[in-house]
Amino acid sequence: MVDIHVGEAPNAKHFRIHKAILCQKVPFFDTMFNGGFKEATENKANLPSDRWETFDVLQEWVYTGTLRKLSVKTNSETKLLNYSIINAYMLFDKFCLPHLADMIVSMYITMSVTSDVLPRVTDIATAYTVLPPASKFRQYFLMVLHFINAGLSRCAHHLNVWSEEKLSQLLVQHPTLCLDYMKLTRHHSIGKAAEDPRKMSHCLFHQHGEGEECTVKKDT
Repeated sequence: MVDIHVGEAPNAKHFRIHKAILCQKVPFFDTMFNGGFKEATENKANLPSDRWETFDVLQEWVYTGTLRKLSVKTNSETKLLNYSIINAYMLFDKFCLPHLADMIVSMYITMSVTSDVLPRVTDIATAYTVLPPASKFRQYFLMVLHFINAGLSRCAHHLNVWSEEKLSQLLVQHPTLCLDYMKLTRHHSIGKAAEDPRKMSHCLFHQHGEGEECTVKKDT
């Protein structure tokens, strides 16, 4: 068994996991607990920069081989997910698990269609703050922003959730997003509505390269 403490004290959470199973499923931990590191001697590790709620999702996958299903709950007029997709994606990327990163992207997009959910302004801001510049998943949030402005219906609810004030503040506070958005809109055909990225091929937002086998499709 190995002991892993996730998160910053005093809110860190202790996970006790079977070493063999963990190391078999996650090469990152195989190197950590079977290499020449302190963790290998003590069978203990601290992950203060990670969220224990997200690590719990990873632990569940280690034991079951299945990623926790996404669900949506409505709080007032806001639809909230049962766990953070961006945090999960970042954790899978950190632990070099591209298959899981691609799977969580596809799960998120599929859920977004079935539950009619689009990222909130705060979600787009978070994605552009924490995801790497080359991340295809970050590109998804950029294309969502374009769709919200140039493809989504102008009903009162949409205009309230993604108001001009909120969107303008988003672009002002995130210059890189603003620049990428300007580049995207300049290459968009005049008079044509922006396409809904939820209806595009999921592989556009996966980590695997063009022409490479999609392991998510293989599993589904």
